[in-house]
Amino acid sequence: MNDQEFYDTFKRSRQPMPANISPETFEEIIRRDHVKREFISKFTNIYEDVPPYRPSVDMRQPAARDSVPVRRSSPPHPQTPPRYSTYEDSAVNYQPERITVLFSNMDKKWEPKVIKYLDQHWKSNACFASIYPILLKLEQNVGPGWRVDKIGSPRLVQSDAVPESTLNFQFSPDRQIYSVWRQRVREF
Repeated sequence: MNDQEFYDTFKRSRQPMPANISPETFEEIIRRDHVKREFISKFTNIYEDVPPYRPSVDMRQPAARDSVPVRRSSPPHPQTPPRYSTYEDSAVNYQPERITVLFSNMDKKWEPKVIKYLDQHWKSNACFASIYPILLKLEQNVGPGWRVDKIGSPRLVQSDAVPESTLNFQFSPDRQIYSVWRQRVREF
C-alpha cells in the first residue's frame, strides 16, 4: 500500500476521526510504530540469524562418516557432590532429652523427625503453636488430617486414625499424655 492509498482509505472511513486526529497525524503515528517494531525485532531476533557454532554434518555421506573421530574411551563419570548432613540424618540418631515416647506406630521415616522436633520445640503453655510447623510439614509430605490431642491412656489409638500414624508421648515434668495422629479424611 503506497502513501496515497493509505491516505484515501483513511479519508473514506465512515466513522468520525478518533479524538479529532487528522489523517496526517494518524499516518505519522502508524509510521513511528512501524519503525519501533522494526527496531525491536532487530534485537529480539538477534540469535535467529547467527550461524551455528559448527556447521551441521550429514552423517549419511560416506566422507563425513570417515572424517568424524570415534571416541573409544568411556565418558568421564560425573562426580557426585559431597553429601552434607541434613536435619533428617541428625533425626535418625537423635536421643531425646525431654520427651518420653509411650507408644508409636508412626511411619519409620517420619517418627524420628517428629520426635526430634517435639523434643526441641515443645512448649507446654502453647502446645499447638509449638507443634504446628511439624504438623504442616506432615500435611505437605504425607497427607491431610494431622492433629495433636491430650489423651488419657499411653497406648490409645484413635478409632478414626489412619494406620501407622500415631505417636503418643509425655514430657518429664508434665504428667499429661499427648498424641500426634492423622485423622481419616471423610469422603463425601
